[in-house]
Amino acid sequence: MSCPRGGNYELRPPIRLHPNTIIIKQWYAFVLVVAWTHTDTLQGGGGRYPYPKYVWSPAGGWWVQPSNWKANTAVVATGIFAIAYLVGSLSAAREQRPIAPKKWIPSMLWAKQFQEAEKVRFIKISLSKAHPFQES
Repeated sequence: MSCPRGGNYELRPPIRLHPNTIIIKQWYAFVLVVAWTHTDTLQGGGGRYPYPKYVWSPAGGWWVQPSNWKANTAVVATGIFAIAYLVGSLSAAREQRPIAPKKWIPSMLWAKQFQEAEKVRFIKISLSKAHPFQES
């Protein structure tokens, strides 16, 4: 029989791979045979392959499961918290607002510019029910 694009192909009988399974095309047969015969390796089974012990990786290398992972996590979390605290402290120490905010903002709690004078002013204004930044 000839192919519409030229060349020849022949019809083959259905390939029987597994009981109650008939595959018509040959490449399906290959995929299914591989899937049925190598399920242990396709699904993550099988042993570990040999690897060089001298390779260093920041992620830990092959199949790493350190026994002290909790301590390592605590050290890294402490370092991240310390750096965030230092950056926040430096930012709060250098914060300046030449124009006062129109409403209360969270940085007023730690900015030196708003510490004592603003607390007294907010208390007086809140008692008088006036606008917080209205000059009297």
